[in-house]
Amino acid sequence: SLMSASLAKSAALARRLWAHKQLKWLLLLALFLGVLIGHQTLGVMDRDEARFSQASKQMYLSGDYITPYFQDEIRAKKPIGIYWLQSASAALFGPENIAAYRLPSLFSFILSLLLIYHFSSRLFPMAPPIIRLFSAAFTGSALVVIVEAHLAKTDSLLLLLCLWQQMALYSLYQTRAADRPIWPWGQFWLAMGLAILVKGPIAPALAGCTLFLLVIMDRQIRWLRHLHLVGGLVILCLICLPWAVAVQMATDGAFLGMATGEDLLPKLVSGQESHGAPAGTYLGLLALLFFPASLFLGWLGRLGKAGLKADSVRFLLAWIIGYWVMIEMIPTKLPHYVLPVLPAISLLLAAAMMAPAPRARWQRYGEAVLAVIALLAGCALIAILGWGAITLGGISGGRAFLLVILAGLIFAALVYYFWQMQAAELSETRHRQLLAVLACGALLHLVAIAGVVASLDRLHMSRQLDRAITALDGKPAVIAIAGYHEPSAVFTLGTDLLLVNAEEAALLLVEAEDVVVIIETEKLAAFEAATKALKIQPDMFQQIDGVNMSRGTDITLHLFKPQ
Repeated sequence: SLMSASLAKSAALARRLWAHKQLKWLLLLALFLGVLIGHQTLGVMDRDEARFSQASKQMYLSGDYITPYFQDEIRAKKPIGIYWLQSASAALFGPENIAAYRLPSLFSFILSLLLIYHFSSRLFPMAPPIIRLFSAAFTGSALVVIVEAHLAKTDSLLLLLCLWQQMALYSLYQTRAADRPIWPWGQFWLAMGLAILVKGPIAPALAGCTLFLLVIMDRQIRWLRHLHLVGGLVILCLICLPWAVAVQMATDGAFLGMATGEDLLPKLVSGQESHGAPAGTYLGLLALLFFPASLFLGWLGRLGKAGLKADSVRFLLAWIIGYWVMIEMIPTKLPHYVLPVLPAISLLLAAAMMAPAPRARWQRYGEAVLAVIALLAGCALIAILGWGAITLGGISGGRAFLLVILAGLIFAALVYYFWQMQAAELSETRHRQLLAVLACGALLHLVAIAGVVASLDRLHMSRQLDRAITALDGKPAVIAIAGYHEPSAVFTLGTDLLLVNAEEAALLLVEAEDVVVIIETEKLAAFEAATKALKIQPDMFQQIDGVNMSRGTDITLHLFKPQ
């Protein structure tokens, strides 16, 4: 029949794509478009994304490309690299749309997957091309990686630069017994310098932990001379010092002191901004953060003692263990801190794919237990999305719930393909089922972020405020807010938004004619007392209920204008 002939042609086309490099580009294009859709649908997220994008917006509008500001305050949280990229993107695509500030994260995400693909060929030169594809797919389908690709922050870009740095370091390690040309060591320091301009000491700490463990494992230290420490420090100075000197001069020597004293050191001493957690937190969260690739973490046991003899496996283990111990010891715990180590885990999983299946019963049981834990993490993700649709959906709750149902169906398909993969006998069939599992996982995360989370109306309070003010006859000349001083409100309502207390908000209603003041419920009693003392009766024209996403608490905002 015509239908069966069409299906046969489709199957033949799929087999041809599977055997060619076009599959890699199709998957990358699908991920690119999926994240790009999320850039448009997802509201501004508090607090880091809103702070970065607002500071980049002000940098572009003011023309000051030395010192980042959030309104009138110096933003000394991170170095200048991400602000330059985001302000350049705003110059190309417009400064008002949050999607413009998210593009550097998207391109960093795609380039990271390409680097992993090519790094795999260097680590495992005898491996078939499909192994390279899976090494990138393990990372590209991970929940935390896709989340960061949606956000206007530093972490997706840091992933790219750390990966480039580690690739150069492996080139030096692999040929440690021979003389090397200038480029590999120069490439190592170049990547590190750019990473420092993005997020300070993370990349040097990653390299240091990796080198320390390699020296311990190999009991060799002489090869470190190939790093050309003096020349490397010169490269770092050439990259970082010009901006560091310029920003110190522009801020009278305050910027670096603020960055160290208010951002870096507090994270090392205690859990900053209520983000403290005990050691072992990342290990406990890995099944969720790395899902669906966490289904296959048990495969790492297949490498065995024989695998440790390979330079590639030893390097990846040093990369993983050294960095992992470091972040577990830091009191401040944030999910995206695991990003620089995920490519190494993905590459190790790719190496494990080439090892024979375990014969020992305890190994098979171990793989099964870890897979069950990962499946439970996936179930928890669906449950969280369902809870969010019910409690945070607001006026768009119906759409959010339908998207949760879609996410549940995708998860069911993922479980089906995972089960089929266990029963498959031919390696090619198993590979296809594995790719289907990873593709379903990536699609699940895209639907969750760009669909479900974007549709949680009560979660996006700043978007609700923007709708309420846009519905007025014209945008008021003055907008002030008391209580809800979240960065997303500043980005959404404009840099001129006044962050005031209740008494100042009441005075504005007397002094300004074209004004709207927004009062959080906690400040409402003080605001009413101030208006009573001033003998005014402002008009409350709207009330908005929702959740403060950065605090996780229910809030109500009251919008007033002069009577």
